[in-house]
Amino acid sequence: MKNILLVGRNQWVVDGAKRELDSESICVLGALSVVDVEQAFVRHTIDHVFIGPGLDLDTRLQAVRVVFSESDHTTVHMKDHSTGPEGGLNFVRAILSGLTELDAN
Repeated sequence: MKNILLVGRNQWVVDGAKRELDSESICVLGALSVVDVEQAFVRHTIDHVFIGPGLDLDTRLQAVRVVFSESDHTTVHMKDHSTGPEGGLNFVRAILSGLTELDAN
């Protein structure tokens, strides 16, 4: 099972994504702050982190710094602003789909 961490601005967005993405092969965890990201790495082995566009740039960059200081294998994916929050699930699904294809090869 892969653990993914969704870092977003609103709990309801993270919870909605969790409902949509949780499966037998993916466990979705959520974070709303840099402290939450740090705590997630203390409690879990995180495979992939997705950072939403709703957070300010400094927070996004601090979250990336935490990920790379805590893990040498976790990937980080930052959602763009142009497709808005409604494009978030499609973004995560596309990345996860591509990573699944890579794992199969």
